[in-house]
Amino acid sequence: MTEDKTKKIKKPKKGQNIDEHGCIIVPPPKTVGNKDHFQRLNYLYQLGMFNTLNNESPISTLLAKKYVHNLDIISKKTKSNMLPNTKRTICKRCKRILIPSKTCKYEMENKPNKRKNINPKNEKFIITCKCGKIKRFTIGLDRNYKNFYEKEGTLSNVTGKKDIPKSK
Repeated sequence: MTEDKTKKIKKPKKGQNIDEHGCIIVPPPKTVGNKDHFQRLNYLYQLGMFNTLNNESPISTLLAKKYVHNLDIISKKTKSNMLPNTKRTICKRCKRILIPSKTCKYEMENKPNKRKNINPKNEKFIITCKCGKIKRFTIGLDRNYKNFYEKEGTLSNVTGKKDIPKSK
């Protein structure tokens, strides 16, 4: 058997537009559901970031944590999903926004295996918060990995920057 017969390629249905990756292209929505919730979440994140960056006093630090805590509660109650990049900048334990050398510490770790060899596939990116919470991200396996939201063309359809061909 040849490879062409083993792989079945689905033909697009009449009226569907499919890109080169096999994703169905959908026109952007005219309105966004829960727009006011997303605006509120965005504002709370900006307030938390502002108070974390600009003020060193303990009151502003507590205020920033409270804003991020409210952000987390509101996103759960309204079932509004935050982007993974935004979630990664928040400590799950103390609800602090993670800013390098200010509220957290970044490290690269590569532990040698039994033969004392350092393997680049074992590299880990470690984020340590001031509260002691440690986040580990394995980056050595596939350095070119991008999650769904970071891939090209995923969010461009929503923002309207990319031209979408019209179906015939």
